[in-house]
Amino acid sequence: MDDKLKTLVAFRNILQFSIILRRSFVCIINEDQQNIDQTLLLKNSEIIETRIGEDYEGIDIEILDKFEIIPPVHRQRIKISIISNVEDLESKDQINLVRYLRAPGLNHIFIGLLYFDCTNARTKETIATQDWLRNSIWMSCVIKDMKHIEMYDELLSSGNNDTRYAKINLAQQRLLDDIHVDPRVKRYVLDVIVHLRMHTLSYKQKGGGIHPRSLEDVILLSKVIRLSQFAAVELKTSTNDPDVKKKTPTLYIMSEHIRLAALMYFPFHLILIRDSSMDVSVSYGSNKELIDDFIEKLHTINDAVDRQNPLLIQEIVIRDVLRKVIPPI
Repeated sequence: MDDKLKTLVAFRNILQFSIILRRSFVCIINEDQQNIDQTLLLKNSEIIETRIGEDYEGIDIEILDKFEIIPPVHRQRIKISIISNVEDLESKDQINLVRYLRAPGLNHIFIGLLYFDCTNARTKETIATQDWLRNSIWMSCVIKDMKHIEMYDELLSSGNNDTRYAKINLAQQRLLDDIHVDPRVKRYVLDVIVHLRMHTLSYKQKGGGIHPRSLEDVILLSKVIRLSQFAAVELKTSTNDPDVKKKTPTLYIMSEHIRLAALMYFPFHLILIRDSSMDVSVSYGSNKELIDDFIEKLHTINDAVDRQNPLLIQEIVIRDVLRKVIPPI
């Protein structure tokens, strides 16, 4: 895996993975706080709606400016609801949304839009959502420019012509449950989770934000990544000869799939310390000034590398953990 700092997963891929697994996600949009009004919220929601319609024609899509209590409906067709600004949801509405999302067999996906002003990145919490809503949302993507929503995924590709990962068709989706996960691979995920929770920069009082369902979520995401890789191989070797019958191989989750899944999944969930008051090591004699200076230098790196990615420091922490945790052979 290349250690070069790259962007988060592109909108097209996170949308495909979420539809396959029926999971909700958020889009973090870079926008000056002074420009945010109802007109802009509606405009950006409509852009997302159009983008979804281009890839999934005929899908049921709605735009919400708030979430009202509705009983869970078990649909045959998928429905996508776009929440124009998740931060506008009151605490009780966030709780109701969490309860709704946890209903079993729900064919309803929520896409929440979050606005982040990179020019004032240090003045407010990046993700102003309740912890329980953060834990119920699958993962996130960062949209730097609404006029040009990223189609090319730097995290899943090493070059513009790289086709290691491709769109998964319905026949390939049926293979999801048959993908083999070795117990040693699960142990590897657990090791990554433990190291993230105990990392120097993680907020220990909240376990670094890594919730109990992280193991299941990362394994599921790894399976979809493996399917996407298999779809690319099928695309390269496809033939129109009806006499040629292909045998479906047994698919396995490897450490490379886990590493990619970790880089996609954990940035949105990881909670880091923002100053020395959040660091438990101060209670054991650590110097507050040194801690604050170190965190300040981290943000300086963030500003120099990519001010438009509000989760870059989280990515740095995850890559640090992935370098230290030895994967199974």
